[in-house]
Amino acid sequence: MAAKHVERRDPVAGKSLGACEDHVWCEEGRVVEEFVMEQSVPPYLFAFAVDELGFREVGPRTRLYAKAVPGVLDAASREFAGTEEMIRVGERVEYKWRYS
Repeated sequence: MAAKHVERRDPVAGKSLGACEDHVWCEEGRVVEEFVMEQSVPPYLFAFAVDELGFREVGPRTRLYAKAVPGVLDAASREFAGTEEMIRVGERVEYKWRYS
């Protein structure tokens, strides 16, 4: 289900789709990365990040990404330490379409 990289290009004025002003969109050093994914991911799983990122494992199937600064990663890891338990609780919730 991984996304495939399609293209890396310079930003074009008027093509930011409302993300920011053209003068910001077209600043020196900015690039546009385009990806495609044949099998879509539900929108609540979407993440968008800009900066130098680092990560920490916060559970057996959860990984936290934050600014690559030790203090930030440490604080974020503490904040999200209970994520795996929240996932387990959510998986036990009964709902109408669960077994259909």
